[in-house]
Amino acid sequence: MSYKLLVQNVLNHKSTLAIWGLSATTKKILQENSSLCTRVDFIIESDSSLHNQLFKNKKILSLEECLAQENLLLILWGNHVQSMALTLQNKGFKNFLIDYEHSKNYFPQTLVVKLDYLKQTKDPHNFNYKFCDTVIEYCTKNSIECHIKPYAWWQKGETKENIFDHYLLYSPELPKDTLHFSYHSVGKSNPQIFRWKESHLYNTITFDTNGYSGWSSLTKNPELVFSKVQSKYLVQNHFEKLQNKYVHKNLSKYQQTHSDFQFPEQFIFFPLQTFDDTVMLHSYFSPFDLLQDIVTILNKKNIPLVIKRHPRCQNEKLQKLLLKYENQKKIILFSGSIHDALAKASTVYVINSGVGFEALIHLKPVITFGKSDYMQVTKNIKNLAELNTNPWHELSQEHEEKIKQFLYYYTNEKSIEIGKVKIKKKVHSFVIDYINKEHYASSFK
Repeated sequence: MSYKLLVQNVLNHKSTLAIWGLSATTKKILQENSSLCTRVDFIIESDSSLHNQLFKNKKILSLEECLAQENLLLILWGNHVQSMALTLQNKGFKNFLIDYEHSKNYFPQTLVVKLDYLKQTKDPHNFNYKFCDTVIEYCTKNSIECHIKPYAWWQKGETKENIFDHYLLYSPELPKDTLHFSYHSVGKSNPQIFRWKESHLYNTITFDTNGYSGWSSLTKNPELVFSKVQSKYLVQNHFEKLQNKYVHKNLSKYQQTHSDFQFPEQFIFFPLQTFDDTVMLHSYFSPFDLLQDIVTILNKKNIPLVIKRHPRCQNEKLQKLLLKYENQKKIILFSGSIHDALAKASTVYVINSGVGFEALIHLKPVITFGKSDYMQVTKNIKNLAELNTNPWHELSQEHEEKIKQFLYYYTNEKSIEIGKVKIKKKVHSFVIDYINKEHYASSFK
């Protein structure tokens, strides 16, 4: 663990505490950290000539003498933590902490990283390659062998079912000490696989043990988000920061342009997705059928429907249908900023689009027609008869607080901004979790 976390654990420990090794690192830390120095009871040293002597009023003992102490917590740091940990494991002792910030060679020499690398594209809003470059930089700094594998993009015209079967479904049995940073994949949870892709928000990536959207672990265990309730002040402060960052600055995954569009006083906003997107495998309805049914239902009720087409959609059949509906005055087509529409909308319809997630930052009622990683804070509809009964959705104050709690969890636990410091911290956490499980705690599974 990090030095900061180690010190927290040490200061909370009520029984015997020892440090293995009277190294220059030990001397320096005990001289600089008076709180830690006060808590230490013994120092372990292999040099028998130092046994029973004192350093900073701490008695120097052999390993055997120290392990005989009751309720002992042992701190390891330095250049030989692997051999120290192995020795302790062979002796059946498991109550030790390794400070990786003051250690070297705590990574197994056999550790290998595989990386699905995304080359820089012409799209200025594609920041994925920055994540890849940071992973490589991390591996280089820590002398970890890194194998770069160019990501295999699917060909235009392939069905989403074929894309899922041949490109996205990834649940291999990896050799020990092989870690894979797997882009845009889904599959079984595996401590050796870090699944990641661009997130719902500008300049961020998301990660999950099972995958993205409707494959996310959050769809299987939605209450995990609310298992640890944060203080209202903390959540509210975080929520306001999200609004300032994305809503007020008009930031979205795609470039947004403000316009003087005149919205109806009350309307339902339906931002469309690309119909061949793999997340459509989690739609409860055929996208074309859903669009036509929604238009029919809302027209009968004289409810204005504002539609924005996805900026990357090239479906000619959809284009003709939308123009037909617009000419018949059954819909209102909109091409301006997504945030302008979300700010004015009374209710937002999506299948599982990232715009639905952005709508939550506007505290808008969202109705979803498919599975997604944010569906637990939306009204999820599988039967359009329910929509026919009530096409609107309103939020209670309790529901608004639940949305804020969800956004706090998601943006802190499931996504990070593209920046070297935050990426390296997350990558390091993933690597350390694996090493702890497979190497330093393998004797105690």
